[in-house]
Amino acid sequence: MTCCYLNCSGRWMVLPSSGHCSPGWRLRLVYRGLCLNQPVFYNQLVTGTSIMLNDTDDEIAQLNIRIEDHIRSFLQLEEGKTVDIRFDPPDSTNPPSIPTLHLFLYLIHEDLALRHGERRRYLPKEQCFSPAEACVRCLYLATYWDSESSSSGYEPAAAADNQSVRYLNRVVKALLNMRINPDFAQFTVRTIEPEALNSLGNFWQALGNKPRAIINFSVTLPVEYASRAEPVTPIFDIRSTVVQNVAYWQLLLEQQLMAQLQVLVEPGALAGIVLKVNACVSENNERRYTEKCQDIRVLVSGLLLAHVAEVVESQIADWIGMTLESSGNIYTVVDVDSQELVAILRQIQMMRSCCVRDNC
Repeated sequence: MTCCYLNCSGRWMVLPSSGHCSPGWRLRLVYRGLCLNQPVFYNQLVTGTSIMLNDTDDEIAQLNIRIEDHIRSFLQLEEGKTVDIRFDPPDSTNPPSIPTLHLFLYLIHEDLALRHGERRRYLPKEQCFSPAEACVRCLYLATYWDSESSSSGYEPAAAADNQSVRYLNRVVKALLNMRINPDFAQFTVRTIEPEALNSLGNFWQALGNKPRAIINFSVTLPVEYASRAEPVTPIFDIRSTVVQNVAYWQLLLEQQLMAQLQVLVEPGALAGIVLKVNACVSENNERRYTEKCQDIRVLVSGLLLAHVAEVVESQIADWIGMTLESSGNIYTVVDVDSQELVAILRQIQMMRSCCVRDNC
């Protein structure tokens, strides 16, 4: 009789009548005098007819549950027959009384071959990044033990289509179908040779038994090893603004053109004028920026006194076709735009100056 009780730490403890049981195995329990036909897990809470999982962070234990459910669906058991699936190593001193499939988890290590530098996912609901993950590889040895062979010294059956071969063949199909099972979408399943066991003879000798057919397979799963980071405010919109700064050559050309106007008028008469030089690029312009001769366009805007407007506008009109030199390059004025240049009377300018002085 197998008894089950809940200890003070909130975990189920399993006490079998014979042998020894570890967490993660499925057992047939007799609980409160009732036989549970459906197997339960050590971390399941049995309340009446309901079964509830307690631990959600035990990734490897949850992996064993998925592997067992998946393989059991491929065993194709005949009516009235059953096969027990266990995750402990075979015990020669306590042979199974019913056909048993042992899925012995003999090695756990980080899978460095699958290490990748993916960025941590952002979780919108929690407003933080997901915990860091590592790829952990679990290696299993699958062996089948028949009740008849176990009673005669664990000798495997001699027939070509013996029960051990047929069940191991179904296990292989189950492992191959894990690749298309949505429950294993985040896992990497491989059926490989027992690379971690240097000598299978030593393995069987340690078990006190003769060699038999085995299936070695590995499952790599993501395991979280760091807690979630501090909350991070999400970015809802990304905007970029491009501002064209005045290049040094443009500044030199503007100073040259402004100096030509300043010698024609009285000091301060051009205080309200803004002069801008831009590179002129058109479809017909075959000159490249790397050439020393470039076309430019001059824009003149602002306020100009009426008594100097005629002189200034005449000088501006003469700029078309003029060549300027700056930093070893030659620039040709091909267009002048002065439509935003406005001439005003001196009295208006004096009124504006008084308002600026008196802060009105």
